[in-house]
Formats: sequence, structure tokens, C-alpha cells
Amino acid sequence: MYSDFSFEPRGEVFDIFVTPPGAELPPHRFRHPIRPVVADDLPAVLELMREVYGGVNARWFEGLEATPEAGFIAEAGGRPVGAGWVSVVRNHARLHSLAVRASHRRMGLGTDLLFARLLWARRAGAIDVLSEISERNAASRSIAVRGGMRRVGEIYFYPPT
Repeated sequence: MYSDFSFEPRGEVFDIFVTPPGAELPPHRFRHPIRPVVADDLPAVLELMREVYGGVNARWFEGLEATPEAGFIAEAGGRPVGAGWVSVVRNHARLHSLAVRASHRRMGLGTDLLFARLLWARRAGAIDVLSEISERNAASRSIAVRGGMRRVGEIYFYPPT
């Protein structure tokens, strides 16, 4: 469950980052090839997500092609080493599920995946973009700031008991 209010100490804090409406994106030079996720990528992407997050609900991927959503992937040695998603609803975009294998972190893959998703969101008509990032995830917070996002608030996550 997510809440705008802190109910008890076990809630995890997620900061809300946004791009200012209509703001230009900071300049970015891609360091790695990034491409859209296609259906044939899903088994390898699921493996990546399980490795990074410890688990993922595969049913989430079933409806992706019918939604205004895009996934992007970075590969090395013929296998995914990073992936992330973006969805657009009524001119507002949300970034989610950024994952980079531990062996490929601190190489700029997360930043390249961020900019691929920001550019896609703008082309899809988004006037602003938001992302919820755990306050414990310093790497993702830094990536968001490099992408011109700023912290505007927080929410609390309470895992099922």
C-alpha cells in the first residue's frame, strides 16, 4: 500500500521527482546503445528484473503492448544489462522499474535509460514526467537529478504483512 502519510515506522519513504512542465531536457550524449524492448526480449528482461529486484510478477508484462507504455533495454554480450519503463496517461508520464545489473552499474547505463524514456515521453505528448524513488536508492536519485528532475514530495510504501 502507498500512502501520502506516514502511519508507522516500518513505512519506506519514496521521494517524488518531476520534470518541470514543458521544460527542456538537459543536454545528454548517449554512451551506450539503447533500444525499445520487444516481445522476444521478455524472458531475458524477466531474468534481469528477478536478479535486480529479487522477484517480479510476470503477469505485469502481459498487457504492455496494449498500453501507452514503452520499455527500453541496454545490452552487453547479447544479454540485457539494463531496462526501464515509461508510461504516458493524459499528457503525464511516469518512469518506473529501472534495473541495471550490479556488474554494469556506474557506467552511465541508468542515465542513458533515463534519457531514452524522457525523450520517448516527450514525443508521446507528455508535458511532465514523474518518478517515485526510494530514499535509500542514491544511484537512481542521482540519475533523476542529472535528467533535470527535482524532488517535490514523498510517499510511503507499506509492504503486505
